[in-house]
Amino acid sequence: MYVRFTVDGIPKEASTRRQWDINRWDQKEGKAIGTKEDVKTLNAFLESLTTKVNSYKTELFNKGIPVSSVDLINFIMVVQ
Repeated sequence: MYVRFTVDGIPKEASTRRQWDINRWDQKEGKAIGTKEDVKTLNAFLESLTTKVNSYKTELFNKGIPVSSVDLINFIMVVQ
């Protein structure tokens, strides 16, 4: 699985170091489908990652630091 950030039209991608069966993925919702423990674990990981990225963006914004897609990718690589 990969994450992609686009800031000011500049996209950057990074691996989450996770794999998932495409038949068990809801593209529209952006999360795994099902009720098994592996689904819950993956969805919790993705929610946590989203929350951390949003907090980081808010922190940069509050400090007046411009946010770039490279900054977000570098942040993801550290918090995984």
